[in-house]
Amino acid sequence: MVSGSPKNAVSIQITTVDISYDNIWLADKGVFSSIESNLKFELKGCKDAHIILSSQLIKQPPFYHIGIGLDINTKTILARETVAYGLVGELSENALDCNNFRQFWISWFNGKIRFGKGLDVDVNTILAYDETCPFAIQNIEISSDKGETLVWNFYPPTSSLVEQPAAAITKVFSEIQTCPRFESLAIKQIGRELLCGGVCAKETSCHAFIFDDNTGVCELFSNIVDFNQFTYTYYKVQD
Repeated sequence: MVSGSPKNAVSIQITTVDISYDNIWLADKGVFSSIESNLKFELKGCKDAHIILSSQLIKQPPFYHIGIGLDINTKTILARETVAYGLVGELSENALDCNNFRQFWISWFNGKIRFGKGLDVDVNTILAYDETCPFAIQNIEISSDKGETLVWNFYPPTSSLVEQPAAAITKVFSEIQTCPRFESLAIKQIGRELLCGGVCAKETSCHAFIFDDNTGVCELFSNIVDFNQFTYTYYKVQD
């Protein structure tokens, strides 16, 4: 459990207005940092709040979509878009209040997407999805819809666990055939697949590798999505 913000924590307030002041990227407002993996906020409005967890600095697949107070404040959803948009979680409820703030949190550590109520991360989870081939979240977009004005209060993120170099030898890899294309870190002449995995295990930033049996070439990859393509096969770290 990650504890909630203290009562005297300073929040950053953003008001979104459908069409006229909308589709706000949190990195531009000093709210989001790519080294963090959770977000705590309060939200006031009648309906139709949207949050995009993006693999890019712009809205481009793959991304996750959280919709709060949809269908006249009767439904909250979690969806995922890669080659197509697909719902992965739905809850029937009145999530928002026109006159009062409601508290929420989101976390995405190691591809485990979680959404809950309150300001304590991992407490009162209401929607969850585990990504088969996790990718880094590079930015978050918030928006209103259907003429709504929404007020958001964002609290300082709570640092998540950081991978330590000393633990790198415990990395376990599995072959995954439906990953997005990841950013290449290095290409090395290794000669054996096992040694290629060992090199990746020692590199904190390495999250996947490809080994060519014919040439002995080992290529290392981060978890940052490079292009909008989803047919790549890697030996991916099992986080």
